[in-house]
Amino acid sequence: MALLDFIKNRNASQQQPVAQAPQVHTPTQPTVEGLPAHVKERAVEAARPAVELMERATTPRTSAPQPPASNERARGRGLGMER
Repeated sequence: MALLDFIKNRNASQQQPVAQAPQVHTPTQPTVEGLPAHVKERAVEAARPAVELMERATTPRTSAPQPPASNERARGRGLGMER
């Protein structure tokens, strides 16, 4: 019985009411609007290679037409398949 009372009292003392500890949200990172213009310009220039890479990665490719296979059997062997 004493053990149960001890556990109840310990749990009750560890829990703090929410009203006692209000959480204030403070921004941990500065916003872009607060940065000077020269810093913004340097960031844009630094991001340019990434932008170009993303444009190349998302642009659909036009595939070159495949030359027609002269012999179906030769084509199968070339791919490692046997018919």
